[in-house]
Amino acid sequence: MASAALCGGVASTGNAIRPSCVSLVVGISVALVATIVGVVLGMVAGFSRAADALIMRVMDGMMAIPGILLAVAMMALMRASIQTVVVAIAVDR
Repeated sequence: MASAALCGGVASTGNAIRPSCVSLVVGISVALVATIVGVVLGMVAGFSRAADALIMRVMDGMMAIPGILLAVAMMALMRASIQTVVVAIAVDR
């Protein structure tokens, strides 16, 4: 009954809005994680040629594996949660 009061008095509205909130949280989290990791790796690669070569080899290896396969493998290895989904999608980006 509390969700009906929060969602304009109709319980079915709350049932329609709740999944979109999860999708929005996952999308924003993936964007933030990918941006932070990308900026840090880019700064490290910009200052050190050795680190640049290592990061490039790791990225070449990651790009050789299809993103969906990597995400499915990560989900199989870890427990299914929103954090695992965020990491799996962010690694692909």
